[in-house]
Amino acid sequence: MLFSSAEFLFLFLPCVLLLCFFSPSRAKNAVLATVSLLFYAFGEPIYVLLLFFFSLFTWGVGLLIPDRSRGFFAGVLILSLLPLLFFKYLGFFLSPFGVSFAIPAMPLGISFYTFQGISYLVDVRRRDTLPCRRFWDFTAYLALFPQLIAGPIVRYTDISAELAMRRRPDLSGVERFLFGLAKKLILANGCGELWQILLDTERPTLLLVLFGTVAYTLQIYFDFSGYSDMAIGLGRLFGFHFPENFDYPYLAVGIKDFWRRWHITLTSFFREYVYFPLGGSRGTRARTYFNMGIVWLLTGLWHGAGVQFLLWGAYWFFLLLLERCGFFTRLPRPLMRGLTLLFIAFGWLIFASPSFGFFKGCLLSAGAGFSNAAAAYHALRFLPSLLLGALFATPIPYHFFRTRHAFLRVAMPLLLFFLSVGYSVSGSYNPFLYFRF
Repeated sequence: MLFSSAEFLFLFLPCVLLLCFFSPSRAKNAVLATVSLLFYAFGEPIYVLLLFFFSLFTWGVGLLIPDRSRGFFAGVLILSLLPLLFFKYLGFFLSPFGVSFAIPAMPLGISFYTFQGISYLVDVRRRDTLPCRRFWDFTAYLALFPQLIAGPIVRYTDISAELAMRRRPDLSGVERFLFGLAKKLILANGCGELWQILLDTERPTLLLVLFGTVAYTLQIYFDFSGYSDMAIGLGRLFGFHFPENFDYPYLAVGIKDFWRRWHITLTSFFREYVYFPLGGSRGTRARTYFNMGIVWLLTGLWHGAGVQFLLWGAYWFFLLLLERCGFFTRLPRPLMRGLTLLFIAFGWLIFASPSFGFFKGCLLSAGAGFSNAAAAYHALRFLPSLLLGALFATPIPYHFFRTRHAFLRVAMPLLLFFLSVGYSVSGSYNPFLYFRF
């Protein structure tokens, strides 16, 4: 069930808000856990059992691991990873050996809730938090439907106090949700159609490749940040404050700065639970580079079991090494910002290419000419969407909105809601890109 669907907006969400609002305080988490499992079952009627038993397993061993051996803890982590390894990676790792068999479809959100479960177990082991004593409280955390399918990755320590003592709904969540909905339906979908045209073009010209790559660069940002905004907004309506996941990443000055701003909760996860345990940057330079390489290998694999994701991870690792060695540090700030944007866009082309043949065709597109009638038509047709997306990838329109009269602050979200519903009803192109990761 998509957040942008009519059944979610006009049926599921109002009923759940009313149900949770009128539930007794001690029952709110159990109610929220139950409706979250029902939400997941709507799209995954079989795999909801996997989610339920994963929650039961994680909660149960979380009560035991503080006093158990390192071997026991390592075994628990391996068991926690087995479902993810089976569904997402088994076929990929066996294919070089000529072994092939039909792997069932990957459960939605398995990467996100697996990482949340692991972060909880590690935090309990480190005694950064006490184990959750009530199963339904823990399931409400792990299966919380606003962020279950595509994040942000929420650590138990982020919301444990709010789970224990539920707060009243924060109505600012309505505004945040509606802005996220508009990002997704108006901006992401509008830009994504041009990328789809590029995918469907057998021999694209250079102009179409350039515009299509810009379109995907904007699409993936507004798609994912829009979903994160909706998740954060919904969380506030239920009394939770999730961590931010994006901070205008396309304004980054440098590679490291970009990864401080993009998918912040994933970056934080790998830093806290992989990079620092490996030693971080405390050892020799070679050891630091090795630790970085492991992180980026896993970052690439987390996004998908495919060669393009490994290449994408290696690409960012290489750029970070160059930056760490001082290659970009002396460039003027505006030039560095522009160069970072070029690196980002080229990285998304690697990331989103469905095959090496497609990627090669994009790189050699100048051979098909700079433009043709079809490419010029598509470029002019989508230019307003790209310019609007470029504007909303900066804080300018948001600052303008927040400093206006109170009437505008009420009218604008309502206008965005009606526009979003109109786009949802009239448009057939409505993917959520990060559902497949």
